[in-house]
Parts: sequence; structure tokens; C-alpha cells
Amino acid sequence: MGAGGRTSKTKPKPMNQLTQASITTERRVLGILLCEVANIAPIMGELSKDMFTQGRAEIFEACKHNHDAGNPVNIATVGKTLVDRKQGSHAFEMASCTDGIYNAHKWKVYVAHLQEARQERGLEAIKADLMRDFDIE
Repeated sequence: MGAGGRTSKTKPKPMNQLTQASITTERRVLGILLCEVANIAPIMGELSKDMFTQGRAEIFEACKHNHDAGNPVNIATVGKTLVDRKQGSHAFEMASCTDGIYNAHKWKVYVAHLQEARQERGLEAIKADLMRDFDIE
């Protein structure tokens, strides 16, 4: 039973349960970065690691590392960076990001979706903390 004698009938979504649309958007942005189809400098300026989840965050970090070092950002260079960082297990996910199902001209829309998803994850975390603090199931 929760605060005030009430019980909650809905539980917050687990933090690791992502919508397919959010995952797809993360893959689209990474695909644009990895496939060298656009000037990625303005895109990189709008992104941060916390916009990505699971292994896609590590892939983004590898992209950022290469970009900041002035190296090309593509499957070969990012794959090598992941291997050097002992994160080679993300190579399969990286390959799925480069399926070509994205529009490089819509990168701003994709980034806006990532920002919304990050905000939603933050609100879900706050909700979960409050429910835990008030002993609401």
C-alpha cells in the first residue's frame, strides 16, 4: 500500500524498456554519422552520449572520438576504435545502424526525437524514484 492508503495500478516502465521508435531513431542518426553521407560537424555539435542508450552510446562515443581527433568517421575507423576500447561486441549493432534506412537531410528531426527520448527517460527515472520513496508499487 502506498502513501495515503492508496495503491497504484500502474507501474513505471523499466528504464531498459525502450520504444522501437526511439531505438530506430538512434540507429538512423548513427547511420548518418557512419556512412559519410553528410557533413557531420553540425550533427556532432547537437549530440551527446546521454541521447543514446545501451551499446549505441558506446558507438556514438567512438564516432565522437574519431571526429574530435580529426579522423574519418566510418564503419572501419569506428569499428577499430570499439575494438581498441574492448567494446568490439557492439559491431553487430553498428552494422544494423548502416542499413540505409534514413534520410540524411532529416538529421535535425532525428536529433529532436533523441532529445525528447532523453527527456522522457529522465522523467521516468524521477517517477520511479518518487514511487520508490513513497512505497508505491
